[in-house]
Amino acid sequence: MPRLTAQHFRWLATEVAEDIDPRKLDSYIRKVKAFSQNNKFKQDLFKDRCAETLKAKEYDEGLDPELYNGRY
Repeated sequence: MPRLTAQHFRWLATEVAEDIDPRKLDSYIRKVKAFSQNNKFKQDLFKDRCAETLKAKEYDEGLDPELYNGRY
């Protein structure tokens, strides 16, 4: 299986992360890192991108994004 590329990580952080329970974000990130087999994986950057996606989703659903600052 080929290792994941930047394009794969962007897709996982934007499209797939939207369906992740925010409380399980760390578990999701660990699984992506383990599966990716990419030694250039930037866990902090990926976590930030996922958090931005989740905040945008919550904002779209009418929740106040200010309530979630610092949660991730």
